[in-house]
Amino acid sequence: MGVKKTKTVTATPKKAITKVLVSFIQDRSGSMGSAWGETVNGYKEFVKELQNKQEGVEYTFTLTAFDTLIDIPVQGKPIGEVSLDGLAAYGPRGSTALYDAVGKTISVIDSNSVDKVICVV
Repeated sequence: MGVKKTKTVTATPKKAITKVLVSFIQDRSGSMGSAWGETVNGYKEFVKELQNKQEGVEYTFTLTAFDTLIDIPVQGKPIGEVSLDGLAAYGPRGSTALYDAVGKTISVIDSNSVDKVICVV
């Protein structure tokens, strides 16, 4: 009768995933006309950075573009699905309604189940 050797296997604990909602609130009023190209490029770089830094973090993304009207074309979308050109279609027009845009975005944030919120205005 032989002795059977057993190997002890310890489970590697899973790293906790932090759920982070990033809400990007962008002024698209007429006064943004002279800086729009630079703004769109900054948006693209910001989204790229989030898409490349996902270890241990699960990012979702909301885009609010505002002038006299408020549009939320991206709402709670996984960061990997966010188009880098998503802001480009919302070019400058109209007047500024910053407080309305921030208020509407906050109401969207309340409806999401996340650990942290990053709000970019």
